[in-house]
Amino acid sequence: MRRPTDEMNSTHLKFPIQTAITGPLHEWMGLSPARDEFVRWAMHEALTYQNWGDLDPEDIALNDEAAQSLDGGRILCAYRIPPFIKYRALDDKIWVIIERSRDIATALYPSEY
Repeated sequence: MRRPTDEMNSTHLKFPIQTAITGPLHEWMGLSPARDEFVRWAMHEALTYQNWGDLDPEDIALNDEAAQSLDGGRILCAYRIPPFIKYRALDDKIWVIIERSRDIATALYPSEY
C-alpha cells in the first residue's frame, strides 16, 4: 500500500479539490491510527493516482472516461477495508465520491449513502 507523502491539497493531485470525511467515519477518526491512515490512503489513491479501488471493469471504464472529460460525471471509488482495521460488521468498504465539479471528494461508508 502506497503511503500518502504529500498533503491532500498538494499540486500532485489530478483534481484541485477539497476533501470531506462524513458521518460515522468522521466521528471515529482519531480513534484508530491504522484506520485513519487507510482513509487518507484511499483519498490519496483516488485523487493522485486515479486508482478507483475495488470496482468492476465497467465502473472503472466509466470513471476513466469521467476523469478525462471536462464535463464528466461523478467518480465513485471503493476500497475494501483490511480486516485488521475493520470495526463495524456491516462496513467492509469505504467509498470515495469525487463530485462532477471536481471541487470536492467525500469519504463515507456505503451504508451512509
